[in-house]
Amino acid sequence: MRNGTSPILLSLARIFQSIPPIFLTWIDFCIPKKKSNSFPIIFVIAPPRSGSTLTYQLLNRGTRSLYLSNFWNLLYAIPYIGGRYVKLISKNKRFKSDRGLVSGLSGEAEGMKFWSYWMGQDLIEKKNIVPKKRVKYIKSVFSTLLKKDKPMISGYLGHAFSVNFLRENFPGCIFIYLKRDEISNIYSMIQTYKYFEENRKDFNWVSLKSIGWEEKIEENVIDKVLWQYESIKQKIESEISDKDTLTVNYEEICRQPRLFLENVSNFAKEKGIKLSLVTDNIPSNLKVSITNSDKDELSREISILLKK
Repeated sequence: MRNGTSPILLSLARIFQSIPPIFLTWIDFCIPKKKSNSFPIIFVIAPPRSGSTLTYQLLNRGTRSLYLSNFWNLLYAIPYIGGRYVKLISKNKRFKSDRGLVSGLSGEAEGMKFWSYWMGQDLIEKKNIVPKKRVKYIKSVFSTLLKKDKPMISGYLGHAFSVNFLRENFPGCIFIYLKRDEISNIYSMIQTYKYFEENRKDFNWVSLKSIGWEEKIEENVIDKVLWQYESIKQKIESEISDKDTLTVNYEEICRQPRLFLENVSNFAKEKGIKLSLVTDNIPSNLKVSITNSDKDELSREISILLKK
């Protein structure tokens, strides 16, 4: 369970999300929508445990933008109404999360339920299969909600497997490719595996699943995570393009978060998106965790394997 979340609220949310969308979506359909050929959306693309949640929070809270909140993800079957609600709530100010989960109705959500239903995006690498009418509808929702001076920020890890698909369906969107020090990134992934192995029954994998993941389940954690990290990285870098992708470094973001926002704003402006900054509540720096190769036996082993 995510820290700070009421068990009752969590149970109610799960019950609500279990309602078949067909019983809810008609409410949304009654509202007139616009059409657009350009979508001012900023997608954060990153491997697990790379700092994507913090980056997502900074982009959301340091700009005038729309974002996928926990409440909007809860109302995934009525996306227009959920999106309108986001515009009325105040954004969180604390940069806190629990292994990628941000508590509270206004907390930033990855939005697996939302993106899986509307765009066929999952944590598993596969072909995006989704009814064309469904894609057409969510595009009309975004066309109505978004403006070039108030874009949308999305930080779903599943975007890593769908860069070309997103580019094709949302022309005008841009990508932020987040990279973290490799030893630190892999070390954190392994630590997460160990935590879940101790706290979850029948656990065998965490987060993104590249093609061929089933064959790696029985391997030791280090080999499994190294394969997972490298396969995700290769997939991302095979689809990103300098034309619409800004590559950023997690450690540098933490050292100078305001400069990071300025760089994103300048890049977005070049691509026709006006990203207005609101940096009053953005700290001048954030704590950054770097795992040195000589920290312990695990970090040394990771370092050796990466060199190979």
